[in-house]
Amino acid sequence: MARIRRLIFVRCGIAAFCATTTLSFAAQSDAPASFQSYPTKPIRLVTAATPGSGPEVIARHLAAKFTEAWGQQVVVDPRPGATGMISGDIVAKSAPDGYTLWFATSTQVLASMMFQRNWMARDYAPIGMLSGTAFAIAVNSSVPANTLAEFIAYARTRPGKLLFGSNGQGSTSHMCTELFQKLAGIRMVHVAYKGGTPTLVDLAGGQLQLTNGKGDLFKTEITDNNRKKCKVKVIAASKEKGPTVNITIAISLIKNTTRFEWFLEKATEIGVTEIIPLICARTEKTAFKFERMKSILVSAILQSQQTWLPLLHEPIKFNELVKSTTHQQKFIAHCINDSKRNLIDLNNEPLSSKIILIGPEGDFTAVEIDLALQNHFSAVSLGDTRLRTETAGIVAATLLRFV
Repeated sequence: MARIRRLIFVRCGIAAFCATTTLSFAAQSDAPASFQSYPTKPIRLVTAATPGSGPEVIARHLAAKFTEAWGQQVVVDPRPGATGMISGDIVAKSAPDGYTLWFATSTQVLASMMFQRNWMARDYAPIGMLSGTAFAIAVNSSVPANTLAEFIAYARTRPGKLLFGSNGQGSTSHMCTELFQKLAGIRMVHVAYKGGTPTLVDLAGGQLQLTNGKGDLFKTEITDNNRKKCKVKVIAASKEKGPTVNITIAISLIKNTTRFEWFLEKATEIGVTEIIPLICARTEKTAFKFERMKSILVSAILQSQQTWLPLLHEPIKFNELVKSTTHQQKFIAHCINDSKRNLIDLNNEPLSSKIILIGPEGDFTAVEIDLALQNHFSAVSLGDTRLRTETAGIVAATLLRFV
């Protein structure tokens, strides 16, 4: 494998483009005069960090120190997904009393600013920076540059012909490099990855792994990095075995699009075969951007290193789906207290296709439940607590896939 040459470090503290970790209150309009007595009750520390990650470790350490110093419990509330936009949205909509804090990386703040139309800086009151990291610019050893100045000179003679990888669209590494290009007067083509490790692997080898979402995996070398028509040479090809059980989640559309997108991402990572958006009697929002939703599925299979893309359907009315589905085992999860069995107890038959219906926030109507039962659906429970639509979808997917 080719050697990676590191050119320069960019130290943390460079404006807003460093990988900094910040903490924010929900914005306060009228801070009480007695705020010196704060806090007088437990505090919620919302974070988008996944368990075991660096930011999550920092968040828990910080919560422990705050609890010790303030004499009030500080509870870490992990809400990963959608590049931090879910966690930020929760804090923005919380009571502006200083008892809901957002522990966010600069990547998450940038993503919220770039991709959320209703995001407003005034919804937050920044507290301060907690930690920082350093960035390095690295190139493949085949690039004839040993210093930053040499690399800039080389890039200026090849506008639009060099590729640069980042941790994802709108990430800090992406925005840092965009700023670097502007300051250096160069132009490169952005390739968004799902983390730093795959970026470095491809940087060292000049290789890409491609899939068509139908089980085929191709190992390739880039032969022409044209921005619009990149060409690769296939080095090796393999076929991965498809899923043995067709698991379909038919789930109601919900008002909060971000939460539905989170469901799509996680269901894909779990290994769901089909996803059918439902329009039920109590569905509040029926708008559905198919291409955007499909792109989330594509990103999720790349993130989870899978080669089978779930089949995403256009939204369908509840009545039409219930009467037309031909799955071997059919379930409907609802919240009405009657004689239902837990999904765990019923998901024990070695059948090749299974479907479960997940209702909107207001649940299915009694008429919809009766119609499903008449069409041979079994009523099931997903546990002892009432779940949000997207959470119910993930619990159902997990039980059908792994239990």
